Amino acid sequence: MIFSTGPIISVGTIGKPHGFDGRLKFHLTSNDVPDIKEPVFIPMDGKPVPFFLSECSGSGNVIIQLEGITTYDEALQFTGKELFINGSDEADEDLVLTGYTIHDLNLGELGTVTDQQDLGAQWVLTFNHQGNDHMVPFVDAIIKDINHETRQIHTDLPDGLLDL
Repeated sequence: MIFSTGPIISVGTIGKPHGFDGRLKFHLTSNDVPDIKEPVFIPMDGKPVPFFLSECSGSGNVIIQLEGITTYDEALQFTGKELFINGSDEADEDLVLTGYTIHDLNLGELGTVTDQQDLGAQWVLTFNHQGNDHMVPFVDAIIKDINHETRQIHTDLPDGLLDL
């Protein structure tokens, strides 16, 4: 294991869109209601992709809205997917990766880590690629290797992460 703050845990399943503005019905399977200030994770091609919530209301059957998802058609792609949160607050605070270069298995060199954040529930790396900031969850499924000598992080990013 390279680095992990613990397992991500499923808190429910995303239902059908609620209205036409990108909101979604969300069916809780646990008592852990997602915190609107923390990222949630939705599997895309088998890898956890972070999303922030711009809305989370109700209990039992909750209505959520993912930041950047504003239409019925955009929301429809999430129907039936599980929603995860990080299950641990533990982190290795001595590991500093700012300034390391991110190299993806399929996409090559992507950029330099500009920030690393402990968002409370998850460590996330931020890097700039083609003028856009992207967040990458610091989990074994994505981070494949860290070479401290060359200051490189080798990743296997989920398809579509750079499109968000």
